[in-house]
Amino acid sequence: LLFRKYGVSGICVFNASRYANPGDILKIDFVPDMDKEDLDSFLVSRIGLCKANGTDNVSVGDVFRGFMIHPLVEALLNKTGIDECAFIDKSWFETPQATLLLDDIKGLSLTIKGIEADQAQVKRGGYDVSAFDTKSLSAKTVPGLYAAGEALDVDGPCGGYNLHWAWASGMLAGKSAVDYLAKQ
Repeated sequence: LLFRKYGVSGICVFNASRYANPGDILKIDFVPDMDKEDLDSFLVSRIGLCKANGTDNVSVGDVFRGFMIHPLVEALLNKTGIDECAFIDKSWFETPQATLLLDDIKGLSLTIKGIEADQAQVKRGGYDVSAFDTKSLSAKTVPGLYAAGEALDVDGPCGGYNLHWAWASGMLAGKSAVDYLAKQ
């Protein structure tokens, strides 16, 4: 998962964008192997680790350093109004701010506004494949019209499937179009 100025990106987002619509909620769990109580205990234990390493006054930033990348921590702290430099102890994790932060780490909710068309690798939609002959990719109702790739409503998950479809369907449609013209 990549955070960009325009939103989120990465292979998981590319795959999810096949199904997502504006207004849908994307919920992100940054530590799926921990429940909230385990996360709370883990972060409290990091206060002790910081003190054991010679830090007398432990800040929020100290607790998160090395656990999550700094730009993400910074964004989560800004969202919840927590000062990264604020000193904390075990009791801090019982505050409403800490609860909001833990909630966001376990389930940050982002509302989908749309798909950044300039950044899209694959765009869903296209002509209904049932309107085309599967053996030639010719339109069933318009002689001499062929379609391939994203012009047809076919898309797959990341992993080369969309490129394969583009190349294979392009070769089939191109060969079929040449054969059609040769008969004219």
